[in-house]
Amino acid sequence: MNSIELQIITAERVVFSDIVEAVDAQGNEGELGILPHHSELMNNLKAGALMIRKDGEESFFAVTGGFLEVMDNRVTILSDAAEYSQEICLLYT
Repeated sequence: MNSIELQIITAERVVFSDIVEAVDAQGNEGELGILPHHSELMNNLKAGALMIRKDGEESFFAVTGGFLEVMDNRVTILSDAAEYSQEICLLYT
């Protein structure tokens, strides 16, 4: 299987939960590229963009920092706030 489970969670809601092909995030030590079957990892996240690839298409989220954990072919992101980029654009149109 060439996919990985991703959950993006804030205190208010589950922002995203689905199977994806890749996740790119900004860690404190630099950019993190997470592909299926990545080794276990826990890292702090910087505020910034989070990219996911699903069905060959890229989507973006804005996160305010937080934590990223990779375990058992699952990525869990815990953040104070996270918004889908298309939702942000709707607010300003």
